[in-house]
Amino acid sequence: MNLAQIKGRIKNQLDYTPVPSSALGNYLNSVINDAYYAIWHRRPYLFNQKETNVRVFKDLANIDIYNGGAALGGQSITWTYGSTTATFARAFIQAGDTVTKDKFVGAYIKDPNGVSYAIKNVLSTTSIKLGRPYEGATASSTTFTVYHRFAYLPTDLVEIMDVSFPNFPINVNRSGKAHSIPRRIDVAVDLNQDLVGRKPHYYVPYSKEFANTLSNTLSLVADGSGALVDGDHYFAYSVVNAEGAESGLADIQSVTTSGAATITVTLNTAFAGSKKASEYQYNIYYAQKREGQDSYVFWNIGVLNSYADFHDGTGGNLTDEDTLVFNLTTLNDIQRDEFNRFNEALGSKKIRFFPRPIAVDKSLTVAHSSGDAPNELTFWHLRYTYKPQELADDYDVPSIPSEFHQLIIDRALIDVHAKYDNHTASSAAERRFASRVKALDARYSTERDGTLQRAQSMRWGAGRGTMPVNRSLVYKG
Repeated sequence: MNLAQIKGRIKNQLDYTPVPSSALGNYLNSVINDAYYAIWHRRPYLFNQKETNVRVFKDLANIDIYNGGAALGGQSITWTYGSTTATFARAFIQAGDTVTKDKFVGAYIKDPNGVSYAIKNVLSTTSIKLGRPYEGATASSTTFTVYHRFAYLPTDLVEIMDVSFPNFPINVNRSGKAHSIPRRIDVAVDLNQDLVGRKPHYYVPYSKEFANTLSNTLSLVADGSGALVDGDHYFAYSVVNAEGAESGLADIQSVTTSGAATITVTLNTAFAGSKKASEYQYNIYYAQKREGQDSYVFWNIGVLNSYADFHDGTGGNLTDEDTLVFNLTTLNDIQRDEFNRFNEALGSKKIRFFPRPIAVDKSLTVAHSSGDAPNELTFWHLRYTYKPQELADDYDVPSIPSEFHQLIIDRALIDVHAKYDNHTASSAAERRFASRVKALDARYSTERDGTLQRAQSMRWGAGRGTMPVNRSLVYKG
């Protein structure tokens, strides 16, 4: 069932219309999503998990950082007291290098004194923005290291199920996964953050970080050219920080078009001449309300002021997008796969490995067009429960298996009937829900995290020889 069908079945259970139709529709949208998420997050199910591989970047010393095509040799960097900008002697970004942001933004750099600074942004082909002003004496040095202290997790992550390094086999003394260590234990034993190893055995989870909406507004200008369909067009933006945390939607504005039109979207900022100095990007979202629907869906149509803008591929400076031109002929154009829907912010979660992993897997490489050495790649595997997309469009279908869509109706009716003082019907819906959810748990429930422990067989006693050891794996849930 889709959202419209779910709402229709709920309305059929009501023997009256307690509020105007539009208001009832908006209320049902909210109560249906509440029911949907309540079921989804009850426990780990086979259907609410994802798996992904996350890349590990090797530490970069001066000799490892691209030197702008100069003769092979080390880079140097200038540190200026009190400044948040550190400047490389030669360009450190290659033409066509699409992994620059991942290499540098969110990483840390150690100054000549061994003090670490967060890298918040790439400002140009030769400069980076530090997370705080440089505290040492102004100097130019070849002594520095770029490294990744944290691993940033998917923004839809709710709970980590397990973390593993599948390229490394299980040995007699260790399981194949990394185990979680609470932060209080991390602080108590003072884990060495500089210790590195091929395969981490532990990780420390960090709480979610959220991006705050900044005080900016969108400027919408519709002209008489183009082929945009008539109607009311809604725009909004969200803020994304360097760690990948996204804010909620802000500054929802609309413009009405009649006849052929093109809409130009501009972000009004106080730092218009130096947008790259910000460690934020702005995701621009568009929506058009379908006729007869109770809500509209926002689609990501572009990015302004992006720290993810890479080298332009011609040897010039980084690009700096100020405006976004929007011109679609039909609403269906916005529903193509290249457009992503807005999903309410979950924040950005991160972990820190112990020991910190190093990139040693030479079986996979990324080639470069210039003389720089290939990147050595290492991946770690993440399995996690995630937050599904909100049901907002009438054609949206829940990600719960179809045979259990009725559970959403039962759970929603508990609240709907109670709201309108039909407590008998509310209790009946609660009993139906309790009975049906047991079937869901029995069919799709999965175990939480556990470990595998090696066991070995009994040996013969003295005088009878020794029986060969037969090792086996025993699950400890």
